[in-house]
Amino acid sequence: MIYRIFLILFSILLLSSQEVQGQERRYRIELLVLSHLDPASDLMPGTELTDYSAALDLLARTAKPIDAPAGSAADGPAADPHAVVWIETPSETMQLAWQRLRSSSGFRPELYFSWEQSNQQPFPLVRVHDAAVLFEEEPFPASLAETAAGPAPQTGVAAATPAPALTRYYRIDGAASFRKTRFLHLDLDLEFRAPAPSVIDAPANTAVTPAISPAFAFEAHALQQSRRVQTREIEYFDGPVFGVLALITRLEAEADDTDLHD
Repeated sequence: MIYRIFLILFSILLLSSQEVQGQERRYRIELLVLSHLDPASDLMPGTELTDYSAALDLLARTAKPIDAPAGSAADGPAADPHAVVWIETPSETMQLAWQRLRSSSGFRPELYFSWEQSNQQPFPLVRVHDAAVLFEEEPFPASLAETAAGPAPQTGVAAATPAPALTRYYRIDGAASFRKTRFLHLDLDLEFRAPAPSVIDAPANTAVTPAISPAFAFEAHALQQSRRVQTREIEYFDGPVFGVLALITRLEAEADDTDLHD
């Protein structure tokens, strides 16, 4: 009899634990990309830029971003608990970090990027980039695009097949993934790009310029790290040329401290 009572109590506790683990919660992810003013001199940057166009580009959406302080649930994504929404305004903590980096002698703030998402699968792969487009690349030649779209309609109606989108390469570009298994994790895959020395030292009348040159005219410094993170604590992902400050905040107003060790 005692064994059965303990078994029932254990089953109740297990079901309760599973219910808490599967509870729908929303998090805000804030990233601040900073560069080192005195980077290492013996670096070997990559010469081939990574295409991150497969990641979810929140800046390409036409919807207005949420302007809400961290720590409060925004009204926008409430209708869809799985929505992924870009947030434009930094939290007070990240605003202070940006200001301190601006006055620092060793670092420079380069990019702030923030979004909201759920802790439930599927976890989105979010594209993180600035507004500085280095160059655009067509997915395939115009002749192939015409073939894919089919012959031009005789009635003057536009072809139903949309034109393929250009692939854009930004100065700061990459992807980030925030996910929750037993613990909270943040995966970063970013590149900090600059014109290659051969382009910088090219004569002024050369036909190759950074604005129209292909990917091999640029150098890319990569930062690829994956780490367990905690809420309300600034995490620093460091690299020899640039780094990232990350702040994760649970948005429910009634949030307790249980997610600090999730």
